[in-house]
Amino acid sequence: MLKVDATGNETTLYSFTGTPDGASPYAGLVLDEQGNLYGTTLGGGASGRGTMFKVDTTGNETVLYSSTGAGDGGSPYAGLVRDRKGNLYGTTFQGGNPACHSYRAGYGCGTVFKVDTTGKETVLYSFTGSGGDGAYPYAGLARDWLGNLYGTTFVGGDLQCGFYGPFGCGTVFKLDSTGKETVLLTFGGMGFNGANPAAGLVWDAQNNLYGTTYLGGENDLCYPVGCGTVFQISVAATTTTLSSSQNPSTYGGPVNFTATVTSLAGTPPDGETVTFMKDTTVLGTTTLSGGSASFVTGSLPAGASWIKAVYGGDSYFLDSASKWLKQAVGKAPTTTALSSSQNPSNFGQLVTFVATVLASVGSPTGSVTFNNGTTAPATVPLSSGTAWYTTIKLAVGTEPITAVYNGNSSFTTSTSNVLSQTVNQANTATTLVSSLNPSNVGQSVTFTASVTPQFAFEPTGPVTFYDGTTKMGAGYLSEDAAKFTTSRLTSGTHSITATYNGNAEFDSSSSAPLTQTVN
Repeated sequence: MLKVDATGNETTLYSFTGTPDGASPYAGLVLDEQGNLYGTTLGGGASGRGTMFKVDTTGNETVLYSSTGAGDGGSPYAGLVRDRKGNLYGTTFQGGNPACHSYRAGYGCGTVFKVDTTGKETVLYSFTGSGGDGAYPYAGLARDWLGNLYGTTFVGGDLQCGFYGPFGCGTVFKLDSTGKETVLLTFGGMGFNGANPAAGLVWDAQNNLYGTTYLGGENDLCYPVGCGTVFQISVAATTTTLSSSQNPSTYGGPVNFTATVTSLAGTPPDGETVTFMKDTTVLGTTTLSGGSASFVTGSLPAGASWIKAVYGGDSYFLDSASKWLKQAVGKAPTTTALSSSQNPSNFGQLVTFVATVLASVGSPTGSVTFNNGTTAPATVPLSSGTAWYTTIKLAVGTEPITAVYNGNSSFTTSTSNVLSQTVNQANTATTLVSSLNPSNVGQSVTFTASVTPQFAFEPTGPVTFYDGTTKMGAGYLSEDAAKFTTSRLTSGTHSITATYNGNAEFDSSSSAPLTQTVN
């Protein structure tokens, strides 16, 4: 490996030894930004089937990969191309598929490979020599801005053609980033577009490819094999643009994305595919009609989604991708309705408030907070769009009840109407018993009044005891009962009653008359 400076001085940068560093570098070099050189050797290496190497600015050589000549390929005649990340791409003349259809059966028909920055080699494609895909690539690769690779094979293609036997006159191929190979041109031999391309391809500004064939062509002076050709392939560049029918849109609402594919060479054929993607996720695939393809979706999440359309290309039109489109998706609006199981209700009565949350699409999830007047708010989860809150702790009077749906990542918050819940005093029932009946004059008698509430909680307050219409005295409720004791009852019969006077939560009530006999 030599260097000649601007003054004509020659310097030997590196001399190959064969094993393990490689031997017989047949092709040229590629240079990176730091001045390192990359290339291939036809032979040498660990298996004698060639290497991919790097020589740094100090002349140190590193074998990046040593071919075995088997499935990984072997005998690279061509040089390398390099992408922005430092990955290297090239071809091997042999190796790959051992069952390929060619005049060197068992050696493989060659490969397209990638060597990454760690020295890991990946076979992107193995030629078969049959089915039109080509065999034995002598030359290196051309790379477009999308990462597709283009090259030539010396034989293969049309197996009815061939100056070296029935093995074809060669092809021009494209290999996309997924490893899919497309034959762009099949050579026909003498009297046609040439045969057996041994050199690589170059681009022009309009994305046309140019190359040469070793034999073939239409010049009769070179009969019967031809003197070769210079050819052009119009693989036209395309531009894909993407638009949205509604931006911003609302969660769950349909959005129609339209991709338009244009090219200086005309409109791509109807029926070709356009893939719509959200980040790295495929939303769907549709086909072109008049240069446009549309895709409708209502499944975008609320927030910002980045959408891209990718046109797949064909033998004449390069694939292309649109710029990322930022689709803003707003939360779906909601409404919340509130109802009461009992209105008006009484103090201590069980009341259930039901909040129903509706949206224009889907079923909201999350939680609802019930604000019930002076009582602390309660938050409960939604279930199928409904939330229930049951309480017995409503104060007497009118309480303004509201339900607030708290929203989530897809649905907006909403507040119900104010429900005026009327709470009345609870009813009570008073009963009266005597500790001794009949009794004797002067004997002590205790009257016990029991006040039973309509619902929960214990009544409090005074109970007044009457002998007929005469007030005897009062007692205060304790555990629903009040007592009054007297020994001043005169002989005869007395009509005793007890009246609970009520309070803010409980209404008043009187017992039935109790006939007390005093002997």
